Amino acid sequence: MSPELLLILFIGITALSMTLQALSVWRAAKTVRKMAEELRQETRRLEAAVESVSTKLTQVSESLEPLRQLGNEFNDNVRFVMGAFRRTTEEVDGLVKEVLRLGNEQVQRVDGLVTDTVEKFEQTSEVIQKDVLRPILEIGSFFKGIQSGLSFLLGRREKKTGAKSPEEELFI
Repeated sequence: MSPELLLILFIGITALSMTLQALSVWRAAKTVRKMAEELRQETRRLEAAVESVSTKLTQVSESLEPLRQLGNEFNDNVRFVMGAFRRTTEEVDGLVKEVLRLGNEQVQRVDGLVTDTVEKFEQTSEVIQKDVLRPILEIGSFFKGIQSGLSFLLGRREKKTGAKSPEEELFI
C-alpha cells in the first residue's frame, strides 16, 4: 500500500474516531444536561418540601407558643405553691414543736400536782390517824371498857339471881 493510501486511511480512521468521540462527548453532554436538569428539578422539589416543612414547623412553633407560655405559667404556679407549701410546713412544724413543748410543760405540772396531792393525801391520812382515829379508838376502847365493866357488874347481879352467863352455857 502506498503511503498516501495509508495516510488517507489513517486520516479516515482518525476522522471516524473523532466523529465517534464527538458523538460520545455530545451524548455524554446530553446525558449530563439531562441529569443536571433532573437534579435541578429534584432540588426544586426538595426545596419546596423543605420550605413546606419549614413553614409547617414555623406554624407548629407559633402554635406551641401559647403552650410554652402556659407551661411557664404552670411552672411559676408550681413554684409558688411549693413555696407556700414549704412555708406552711415550716409553720406547722413550729406549731407542733410548740404544742409538744407546752404539752411537756403541762405533763410536768400535772405530775407535780399529782405528786403534791399524793403527798398531801398521805400527810392528811397520817394526821387523821394520829389526831382523829387514835382518839376515837381510845374513846371506843374507853367505852368498851365501861361496857365490859358494866357487863361484868350487871353480870354478877344476874348470877346472884341464878342466871347463867353465856360462857357457861356454851361450855356445858
